[in-house]
Amino acid sequence: MSDPAEFTPGTEACVTASELVRQFGLWQERALQQPVFVLRRGRPSLVLTSLDLMRRLCAPHSAAPDTALSTLLMDAMRESVLVVDGAGRLGEINRAARVAFGGGGAAAGLPLSRLFGESVAGFLQDLADRSRRVGAPELAEIALRDRRYSIVIVPFGDGALIVADDVSVDDEGEEAALRLSAMGAAFDALPGIGWARINLRGYIGAVGASLAALTGIERTTLLAVRFVTLIDAGDRAAVAQTIDEVIGDGAARQLPARLQRRDGGSIAVDLSLAAVRGRSGVEQVTIALATVHAPHKS
Repeated sequence: MSDPAEFTPGTEACVTASELVRQFGLWQERALQQPVFVLRRGRPSLVLTSLDLMRRLCAPHSAAPDTALSTLLMDAMRESVLVVDGAGRLGEINRAARVAFGGGGAAAGLPLSRLFGESVAGFLQDLADRSRRVGAPELAEIALRDRRYSIVIVPFGDGALIVADDVSVDDEGEEAALRLSAMGAAFDALPGIGWARINLRGYIGAVGASLAALTGIERTTLLAVRFVTLIDAGDRAAVAQTIDEVIGDGAARQLPARLQRRDGGSIAVDLSLAAVRGRSGVEQVTIALATVHAPHKS
């Protein structure tokens, strides 16, 4: 907003106090169309305007956001969001909360216990009451239906806003990472076995120490190359096509190939390729290699 001291209305909207008194009827009519500024010592000092404009200017602005907009924003959130009043009754809940906890579109007015059960609802309501009293957020974690949720509760009007984030996904991701790590370590412990995981563009995103040993190339270097560049030129097209097929339909495949070594030799290997699926479909491909015989010079 501009500094009031810098505001300079046009001369047609300004009048001196003496002229206003002499021609009040004229300036009164003008004030009904647009504000009239009364000058004092050459500067605007007072404003003459219509009652309708004053009512609109002085009307209190609603602190509540537009209902349609707030609903749209809430439904766009990944976290579950619930609005409860001071008595623990549900107001609005977003799409993520309806999917996670049920209630559908008819949840408004229902007690919180209908979604969480008496025990958990009572716990959340106590946190909401304390959050309103102290005017600060409350944090908690709850377990519900084999899921674990991180909860943030903040004051909201005469009630509270409950935001629940399903952190079970993080737990599952960590568990999957541990399983993959253990599997990779098991592969690395077997002689003549190697493995790598590539992205959809064919670049290596993870690689075992065993493949570094088979190729004679350091792991940090392997992480900067496309997997097919490790394959002998004569087999490269077949391996690239097989990778595309696994990405395309997600089915596992096997084929023989020859793996190049840094010293100029090559190794006959059997490749086994399997898709790594995510929420959007195939996201990566895991490739296991088993040597057929010892390295030899090309």
